[in-house]
Amino acid sequence: MLVDIRWHFTIPDPDPIESTHFHHFDTISCFVGSDPKNPASLGAVLEMQLGDEKHMLTRTCAVFIPKGLEHCPLIHRKVDRPYLEIIFGVSETDPYFVPRFTGRSLKPDI
Repeated sequence: MLVDIRWHFTIPDPDPIESTHFHHFDTISCFVGSDPKNPASLGAVLEMQLGDEKHMLTRTCAVFIPKGLEHCPLIHRKVDRPYLEIIFGVSETDPYFVPRFTGRSLKPDI
């Protein structure tokens, strides 16, 4: 299992930080707002590409991405409050992603 946890405080530069890619395993991307008085509010407006569809994320949510589905870029349209991004990848063999533009597996810097 792969777990990636990131806090986002502002719109990153450059944005987006990831190009279109796919995984050889299922992933779940969670986006969690930081407002204790309104935890359902993401505090941001994100545009996420899933296959041929664009989705606008404005609320705390989890997005299931089946293996092989091209996804991203994730574009930050607005960030009013910090939010947490948690990505879970489930794989018994290949915990690394395969970018569309290279088709090769890249290992993270550990």
